[in-house]
Amino acid sequence: MLGLDSTTFQPLSGPAHLKQSIADLFRTRIGERVSPGDVIDNFGQTVSIREYGTKHHRLVDEPLNSETILAIIIDVYDALMRWDPRVLVKSVRVAGAAANGEIEILIDVIDLESGQELLTIPVTL
Repeated sequence: MLGLDSTTFQPLSGPAHLKQSIADLFRTRIGERVSPGDVIDNFGQTVSIREYGTKHHRLVDEPLNSETILAIIIDVYDALMRWDPRVLVKSVRVAGAAANGEIEILIDVIDLESGQELLTIPVTL
């Protein structure tokens, strides 16, 4: 898929475009997109574009325990499976947490467009 680099506005494709798209997905709260109309998600369901995004934002201020980590992993997996047809998620894991509350997630995917077997994408939440 061809897109634009969100910083330079130059053409972007391949793993770099995939990483940028995933970062956008995780920066977006459900309900933030206000475009009219419906889209078809990866499950073939007609949904409002307002549903684009992830639920992990609701976990802000929750203690970083096993329940919260599991909720983050589920939210990440669900969002990718629903909104990005270019990837097959192999694993999602929490790599670490910073004192400022940021959590680093490592997502292992197969890039279905390029055929790249395993691509690890770091995401900071």
